[in-house]
Amino acid sequence: MSRREAPGTTKGIRGSFIPWGWFAEDGTTRVRTDYPALFAVIGTNFNTGAESILEFRLPDSRGKADVGAGHDTGRGLSSRLITAPYDITGPSAVGGETHTLSTGESVPHNHSAPAHNHRWLSAGGGNGVQGPGVGVTATFNSAGAATGQADGTDNYTDNAGSGSTGAVSSTGAATAHNNMPPALIATKMIKW
Repeated sequence: MSRREAPGTTKGIRGSFIPWGWFAEDGTTRVRTDYPALFAVIGTNFNTGAESILEFRLPDSRGKADVGAGHDTGRGLSSRLITAPYDITGPSAVGGETHTLSTGESVPHNHSAPAHNHRWLSAGGGNGVQGPGVGVTATFNSAGAATGQADGTDNYTDNAGSGSTGAVSSTGAATAHNNMPPALIATKMIKW
């Protein structure tokens, strides 16, 4: 590795050996006065609050991908900033290895119900209503509109959209799915 690399430069190496002049980006602490050039670049951006006043923390890139920092203007992308203190669960963190879809993220879809009949028994006598105990079977389409009746003569009222509701069988487990792209693993390191 060239000594001309600027302090704070990060690189990946396909092995576990870290050459002289570099630190693994493993989230450990260093003394500010021992590495003033690196501290001048990253400062306390990656501190978690557990450091002494004499220390600063290295970034912890283990298991994480790099994303370009900066304010985005007009491209429809989110602005990503290096902030302090660094919190792996807070605003500085982005993404996740797994994700569980919310209702708003699921694909619009319909659930179908099997064809079925609704049967009711009329209880009155006059005004064309059949007498007690006489049943009329109406067939409903997928929109809930009555489309026919069993005997072809009895009147009924189509009250689509009112009355009791039912549930269609559900499926799925609402478990998180893998969110990782294909990747090659490298040890990330930072120049001091």
